[in-house]
Amino acid sequence: HTHTLPMELTLDTILDGIPVPGFLPEIFEKYYLLYFVLCSSTFLILLALVKLFGPSSYAPVERLGLASGITSGIIPAAMVPYTVWPGVVDFVKKGLNDPSILPTMITHETILKSCAISIGYMTYDLVCMLWFYNDLIRPKKKELRRKGQIGKTLFYQMLMHHILSILCWPYAVTKNAMSWAVGYFMFTEITNCGLNGRSILDILGYGDSTLPGQCISIMWIIQFTIVRIVPIPLLVYFLAMGDYSKLEFVDKILCLLTVPIPFMLNLMWYGQIMAMVMKKLRGKSKKN
Repeated sequence: HTHTLPMELTLDTILDGIPVPGFLPEIFEKYYLLYFVLCSSTFLILLALVKLFGPSSYAPVERLGLASGITSGIIPAAMVPYTVWPGVVDFVKKGLNDPSILPTMITHETILKSCAISIGYMTYDLVCMLWFYNDLIRPKKKELRRKGQIGKTLFYQMLMHHILSILCWPYAVTKNAMSWAVGYFMFTEITNCGLNGRSILDILGYGDSTLPGQCISIMWIIQFTIVRIVPIPLLVYFLAMGDYSKLEFVDKILCLLTVPIPFMLNLMWYGQIMAMVMKKLRGKSKKN
């Protein structure tokens, strides 16, 4: 059984006519190029629409937040998890049967395509982050801050996340080295639906103090818990029981240095989320 995406025949027909360098598998390069262009053009169109029809009171960073939030919600947060799901199911079934085969398991076709889509998005997002750096960074003075701005620590955290993913993920999926882990990491992008939705509502004036803001925040926390936290014991079991003897030395080093990072980040972010929830609950109890 093969997983068929909507309009895949039409898409593959279009992709057949696109010339690519040939450094990586042809299908990877074509999907990468397609989704880089799709993300970039979607963002630019949305940014132009927000400038034309959005309130004049919006700061540049708020326009950026709306355009990039919608772009991220449509492509990486929805398209990537949908595409990669069959590959995730495949590696879970094989891992439960014999986890030793996972480190060198042949990359599932949907993981390869999803990786190309995800890296195409991250390349576009990396360019945007660098291009709009001055708008994105939160000023030290509170009275100058606007919605959508972030601190330098988070900015550089995201920057390193994108750079490492762009360098390591294509290498892993094309070399059949820990491609199952890449597949899982890409599936976790589904939690960004809630995150982007929360950011968009906040810019539109529906922050955490409003009912829509509270509803999407609760949905996002539940989603984050189920997708990024609950599977950790099973995934650690897969990592511990894998047979790494067939991996090349370089691949072993890369695996050791990079695979644990997303798990540690997820736990760190979850701790911050829970701290935020407890702070709000304590604030409410004091008011009551």
